[in-house]
Amino acid sequence: MAYTEDTRPEDLDALTAPAGTDILVIVDDPTVTPLTKKITIANLLAGIEDATSAITSGYAGTDTVLLIDGGTAKYTTLANLLAGIEDALSDIAAVPAQTDTLLLIDGGTAKYVQRRNLQVRYIQPRLVEAATDLTVTNDVGDWRFHVPPDLDGLSLVYVHAEVDTAGTTGTQTFQIRNATDTVDMLSTLLTIDTTETGSDTAAAPAVIKSDDSEIVNTNDLIVVDSDVIQTTAAKGLVVTLGFG
Repeated sequence: MAYTEDTRPEDLDALTAPAGTDILVIVDDPTVTPLTKKITIANLLAGIEDATSAITSGYAGTDTVLLIDGGTAKYTTLANLLAGIEDALSDIAAVPAQTDTLLLIDGGTAKYVQRRNLQVRYIQPRLVEAATDLTVTNDVGDWRFHVPPDLDGLSLVYVHAEVDTAGTTGTQTFQIRNATDTVDMLSTLLTIDTTETGSDTAAAPAVIKSDDSEIVNTNDLIVVDSDVIQTTAAKGLVVTLGFG
């Protein structure tokens, strides 16, 4: 409909998909020197942001936010908004996969994280007494880690080996193995270099597999194998494993 002086706003054609470059009528300085002007939607929104105080502290559930309900401007509390978002989302019926992503707010910045990296649970058993030489053997110290239900579906995400007395000449190597599934969990072995006491200084850091061999399930038994020892064997062994 063409606009004339007698045209009423309600008689105009409705715009259902406004763009930032669309123009609105606005009264500038209405209480002192009112002037009718035009403004784009983009500039109006930017002006609202500039004129509004920022919330620099945490939000309360009773804080109110503006929303558009079927074209009508309304307000709701933050708690009710979050509850509505939860109701609108689908539930995850099964246990989330390790590669599923979660939304996090990091210092005000929205980021995502994989479930496997959200929480890591560690175990740190002593497998060999401090004064005892390491040898080439499977199941070092006849140790078994029984995977409890709380770790079901998690992945091995961290490995470290520490000896009490450093070995010399050559490299001490370990494999982490799922004895139940008969699979090795490392593609690059866990190593301790000559004269060193920890794997954290290894020239070739251990690499955990990413082909599902790293995933553990309830009742799996995890063991440590000593594949190669040094000419002068290291003594004692503490292993740290992290699951997430």
